Amino acid sequence: MKHLWLAVAVVLATSLASASDGANVRPLAGPREGVVPTVVKPDLHPGAAVTIEPGRVFEVPLRFEFPHEEFGKLKRYEETTDEQEPQGCEIQYDPNVGGGALAPNQGVNFNGLGQNGWIPYDAAIAVGPTHVLDMTNAQFGIYTRAGVNVSTVQFATWWGTAAGTPFDPKCFYDRVAGRFVMLATSVGNGLANMYLSVSQTSDPTGPWWNYTFDWRLDGTTMTGNWGDYPGLGYNDNAIFINTNQYTISSNSYRYSKVRVLSKAQLYSGSPATYTDFIDLRNADGTSAFTVKPARCLSPSASEYLLNTRSGGGKSVTLWRIDNAPSSPTLTRVATVSVGSYAVPPDARQPGTGVLIATNDCRTQDVVWRNGFVYTGFNVRAGSNKRSYVSAIRYLKISSTGAIDKNITYTASGIHMYYPAVTADASNNMFMTFSRSSSSEYASMYRTGMLATETTIQPSALVKAGAASNTSGRWGDYSGVDNDPLDDSDVWMYAGWANTSNRWATWNAATSFGTPPSAPQKPVAAAESRTFALKGNYPNPFNPSTTIYYSVPQDMHVRLTVYNLLGQEVATLLNETVNAGEHQTTFVADNYPSGLYFYRLEAGTNVSIGRMVLMK
Repeated sequence: MKHLWLAVAVVLATSLASASDGANVRPLAGPREGVVPTVVKPDLHPGAAVTIEPGRVFEVPLRFEFPHEEFGKLKRYEETTDEQEPQGCEIQYDPNVGGGALAPNQGVNFNGLGQNGWIPYDAAIAVGPTHVLDMTNAQFGIYTRAGVNVSTVQFATWWGTAAGTPFDPKCFYDRVAGRFVMLATSVGNGLANMYLSVSQTSDPTGPWWNYTFDWRLDGTTMTGNWGDYPGLGYNDNAIFINTNQYTISSNSYRYSKVRVLSKAQLYSGSPATYTDFIDLRNADGTSAFTVKPARCLSPSASEYLLNTRSGGGKSVTLWRIDNAPSSPTLTRVATVSVGSYAVPPDARQPGTGVLIATNDCRTQDVVWRNGFVYTGFNVRAGSNKRSYVSAIRYLKISSTGAIDKNITYTASGIHMYYPAVTADASNNMFMTFSRSSSSEYASMYRTGMLATETTIQPSALVKAGAASNTSGRWGDYSGVDNDPLDDSDVWMYAGWANTSNRWATWNAATSFGTPPSAPQKPVAAAESRTFALKGNYPNPFNPSTTIYYSVPQDMHVRLTVYNLLGQEVATLLNETVNAGEHQTTFVADNYPSGLYFYRLEAGTNVSIGRMVLMK
């Protein structure tokens, strides 16, 4: 019975297969020989010189890249007729229109990358045990967790420009494996490349493996297509990348695509093979545009993906990939009715009649945790065209497609756009987004929802905008990442308008408890906040690793280790401990290499982590 918790998880995962509304998509295997990486290391100096490319200040394609069947649904602000508020969802108004300091709490925060000639900025963040990685279009920066920039690198230097300068960046930190992963896409000179970089350790200032994949290949079949607006997700064993595919010759939309890669290959610098799924379709036969794979923040052998209707609609589609990376299968789990949503108006700002582009309702990034998918995306709110604003639709959906939260978050006369959403180990939701109005420049905000509550909390100002953005184009997306040292902390990364027609970005560590003020590697002297399993370090490890956790009061604690079969292989702790921060070392001299789980029990609290032994 000691591995009942894992057995139950297996049964639940198996039962999901019967919850599908169909649409298994045939996989296309890529070249057998795989892609061989190069090795590169960032220059360790801050503020590297930026070269602005002549005539290439805007990411392309510009504005709205719809599948043809969606285009007719697009209604811009000037074209709309009077309609009612969104139907079929809960509408919640942000009471904090003044921008006070509310929840979640903010700790260390600092300026990120600045405009390098590219519009939009496209913010992505990955947080490791010693560094923070920021990405915007055509550049990335490495910072200490206290905010000191140690390196700024241009994509043209890092990945090259054979297919034009890479853009649309995404990244994450895999705290189980202790690896940073970066992604970008490019098109030019008749070529279309997908770039993927993997750090060789948990230190992003060290060496990386750089992979260059050909986006034109669907499996091994050559096409004339390239990939735009990628998403980057992962589960226990694989990495998943989606794009919207366009023709290189005319930028005409073709179909959606998901590429599946092996973590084991990428994390060891081995030749990387892949499997593609193409032309994903919603249940009504329309193209499943912008199918975003989730970052699985709790253990999962399955991967979950979600797509909205970019031009507005009444449903979203939930997908699942099983048996990755060796024999992946893609299943459309459910068409989830969420009530109506429509393309938002562009956002007002002071000092100019130019509106900030809020784009459409396409899927923003997705996370999966403890059986639920979390996301947010841009929608329209207001009772008629004179009061329309850009608002945020927040969704929390179970792995089987059941709605847990379906909320339109808005404020009268204020525009909210480009949300990034995640959840901590206690299932508290965190969100960052951009905001502007006729009296407020484009600014960065934060909000969230406690797992025990049903209302999104009043928003709090992170960084105030200081000038108009007369280019019109702004985001396309913001970034969040969970802290690998304390799973109750979340880092947020988004833009703010710093000077006329210039954007900048900002980093902020947040928590519903006490946020980090001087982040560093976990130590026993750190302040206790709550029950939390804070991960292990190093990870991967050989032969020993230290597991960090905290308890809010004196209580009995049991810490055990299980193998991949769910069999208990070690009891590290089974006694009463004092309130506060603790650490326990696991020595694995006599254990084989592989994935292990550790389980912390304290009173009625239970949390599970993952670690990889590599001998």
